[in-house]
Amino acid sequence: MMTKEEFFENCRKLPKEIKSKSRGATYSHVRMSGDNIGGIKDSKGSFNISVSKLYEAYRKGDYHKTEDLKPYVNGQFHRSPAKAIIDAVIDMYEGRERFKTNSAIMSAIDELCKKENNNICGSLSQENINSKASIAEGNVKEGLSPWCGDNPKVLVLGTLPGDDSIINQAYYQQSNNAFYRILDALYDDRNLGESDKEFVLKHKIALWDCLKIADRKGSLDKNIKDESEEPNDLMSFLKEHPTIKHIILNGVGDTTQKFKKYFCELYDKYDVVSLKSSSGVNTKYSIEEKVSDWSVIKKMTD
Repeated sequence: MMTKEEFFENCRKLPKEIKSKSRGATYSHVRMSGDNIGGIKDSKGSFNISVSKLYEAYRKGDYHKTEDLKPYVNGQFHRSPAKAIIDAVIDMYEGRERFKTNSAIMSAIDELCKKENNNICGSLSQENINSKASIAEGNVKEGLSPWCGDNPKVLVLGTLPGDDSIINQAYYQQSNNAFYRILDALYDDRNLGESDKEFVLKHKIALWDCLKIADRKGSLDKNIKDESEEPNDLMSFLKEHPTIKHIILNGVGDTTQKFKKYFCELYDKYDVVSLKSSSGVNTKYSIEEKVSDWSVIKKMTD
């Protein structure tokens, strides 16, 4: 069973769209703020639920049916997303526990391979063993395919997706990343139920990263091992999308450094601009300052 801290942490890491296992309903724009988690139910209206109440229901086992949640959540409209959220949090938690178990098994196999090299595993080099151990520990991170619609005007590049984005297979999914908050403030035209991808693409914005794969513990760029980096084939991508005239680098630090390292010649061919990182780690600037800095993207896409 999850502790309250683990339950809250998993709530913060939920994807922005959740589907009910039993009712087939879709809950979009799911976000946690303080003790509350809210979103939109089937594009019909918004819900807002106390996470503490959800944890209490989870701890007591009162969540297997929607009706079980009556003592914790007022109104049928709010109880159905409450159950979906608890189910999603449990799935996330159990999935990570299974991953830890598989990692432990992989580590045990590696140890056995070291001891019984000839009899069991054949000739395994130390490099191969270290590589397998790194994968088992979840340190080798592979990026996402680019998000790109018809006739994009701007390409926004990050360094490498964070762990939450990789898990959800969607860009900028860390709960404290301000990327979509910035775009929402600049464009202010997101339709009810519109996904992050749909919202970005309709404004002729493409998303990708400088790196295709790298060894990185956790989500921070500073933990990337330089020798493990493999850049994306950015040159081919830009040739396939000649309408792109502007490249925005999401961050003046690591992202800009990686871009200069692998794609320096593009400075002569494109309008390349480094902007304040939307990452939650970048606490030097307020959200208002980030929105102001990113306002150039609206001019590029108009």
